[in-house]
Parts: sequence; structure tokens; C-alpha cells
Amino acid sequence: MNNTEVLNGNATNDKAVVSLTLGVLSVVIPSFAFAILGIVSIAMPIAVLIASITGIIFSRKAKKEIIETNESGGALATWGLYLSIAAIVIQAIIALDLVIISGLFIR
Repeated sequence: MNNTEVLNGNATNDKAVVSLTLGVLSVVIPSFAFAILGIVSIAMPIAVLIASITGIIFSRKAKKEIIETNESGGALATWGLYLSIAAIVIQAIIALDLVIISGLFIR
């Protein structure tokens, strides 16, 4: 990366791009795996959780770097954070729903 790009704010922070990518994958992976591949397994929530937590970490690091280096990509990091959190919430709702449904059938 060129120092001129960083000073002018033309460069996009790489961690922000990674954060957004992981956030999108966290939301899309379960839909893709279930709808297209027909896969339903315990590995899916684990993969989503790992991708989401990693996306949150990259987002926080990107935000700090963007402030320090005057790079662009703040919106990418923010959306990466939002999507990663949304994926975790969706997985929690699905898990809670499965617990409630299985409890109804055990009676």
C-alpha cells in the first residue's frame, strides 16, 4: 500500500473487507447449505458462530485501524459487524425454536 493512498484516504481497509465478507457468509451459509445442498447438521451453527465471531473481531480491528490510518471502509466494517451479530441472533432463535419444538414432542 502506498503512503500517499493512506494519507489521502483512498485505500480501503483490508480488515473491513474481510469483516463484511465474513458477515455476509455468516448469513448466507445456512441458507445455501440447506436450500441447495440439503445439509442439516450440527456443523452448520458451529461454522456460522466461528465466522460471525471472526467477523466481529475483524470489524473492531478495522474500525481502530481506520481511525489511526485515515483509510476508507468504515461502512464496510460497520455492516460486517451488523451482519455478524444478526447471524448470531438468527442462530440463537433457531436453536431456541428447536428446543421448544423438541420439548413439545417429548410430552
